[in-house]
Amino acid sequence: ASRASKVAVTREFHAKNIIKTDLVDPLRTEVDTLYELTIDEGAHPNLGSFISSASQRNEPGFMALEHLYLNVPAIESCTRHCITTGENCLELFREVFDDWIW
Repeated sequence: ASRASKVAVTREFHAKNIIKTDLVDPLRTEVDTLYELTIDEGAHPNLGSFISSASQRNEPGFMALEHLYLNVPAIESCTRHCITTGENCLELFREVFDDWIW
């Protein structure tokens, strides 16, 4: 596929465009909530996602900023979000192809 077609697909299927479509309200709300949660929890680098896994250690003449790489609560949250994303994808598929498959 060409670069232009990849850009077009990415633009068309962006979460914000999906949220704007005629989805049933509970699914639209869930997709929007999940999208915002994944951004807040680290899908895009931001202060909130970094600080939730970082700590600062101060000693005389020394300061260290440490980032917890294997953050179990974050991994559990990510796993829940992945499962919910899969469920949302199936629901979106059902909305689009309702007359075709169900």
